[in-house]
Amino acid sequence: MARPMRRLERFQTEEEASALSDVLYAAGIRSTVLPTREGGVDVWVEDERRVNEATAICAELRAAPNDPRFAEARRRAGEQRKTEAKQERRAEARTLQVRERFVLTGRLGPVSLLLVLASVAVAVLSTTPAGLGALHLGDRTEVVSLLSFQSYAVEGGYYRWYAGLGDLRAGQLWRLFTPSIVHFGVVHILFNMWWLVDLGTAIERRQRSWLLAVMVLVLAAGSNTLQYLLGSSPAFGGMSGVVYGLFAYIWLRGRLDPPSGYAVSTQSVYWMIGFYVLCWTGLLGPVANLAHTGGLALGAAWGVLSSGRLSRSIGR
Repeated sequence: MARPMRRLERFQTEEEASALSDVLYAAGIRSTVLPTREGGVDVWVEDERRVNEATAICAELRAAPNDPRFAEARRRAGEQRKTEAKQERRAEARTLQVRERFVLTGRLGPVSLLLVLASVAVAVLSTTPAGLGALHLGDRTEVVSLLSFQSYAVEGGYYRWYAGLGDLRAGQLWRLFTPSIVHFGVVHILFNMWWLVDLGTAIERRQRSWLLAVMVLVLAAGSNTLQYLLGSSPAFGGMSGVVYGLFAYIWLRGRLDPPSGYAVSTQSVYWMIGFYVLCWTGLLGPVANLAHTGGLALGAAWGVLSSGRLSRSIGR
């Protein structure tokens, strides 16, 4: 959310407004200069908490515009702006280098590769030959049940299971994570693996493989738990909750912390959010929408916290 601005002063010329903006900038107060419809130029202070300080500086400048200290302040402001511009160009260059490295090397991160292999192995082991031939994955209930959040059986076309967290309380903690490597269709697994390779490898190359491993465990446990507790049955699976979490992390981390080198194209954002909304309409059949939501929320929170934006705002 954008921080509200407060109008400080109106000037007749842009030169006068820019002079005040520079002096404020040298004092650590960011402002914006905007022309008005009436022909004047307004100076807006970006941080409401510093309006009183900015007002005092403005009054001093109005009273003595030729004071040497204001000329010195404008000189310092010019140097600071040049320094910031250089830093921004370097950050953009790093982002470009990161993008090129992720896209052009073609090398998968080890954790990303391990997750792909695990998902493919489970797809084969949990599907009968007839199911593989028909591209219907996960039709071996006894295998899928072993990896689901809670064990279940299919009797007379109905899913039957013991409500609650009996299997987890019995020590079967793998069930928090393993639903994420179970898939129920070729399109399902291809979609998830495509995004997992792209997003997961980005994190491994930019940061560390162990971080991706931790993120996958947290996102899987969180999204699967939400889906089970609020959903209709334990018969769900897929890496989508994790994928949406990784997407939200990289998207928000890149927007709030550009030097991190993360970036998601606008087209990808529209595609992912559009697909998320489409899944909720029911047009694509039964989908673990709550897992998507849980992963998206956890990833977004992780991205915001790791960007440092929240701590910087609190510290001001």
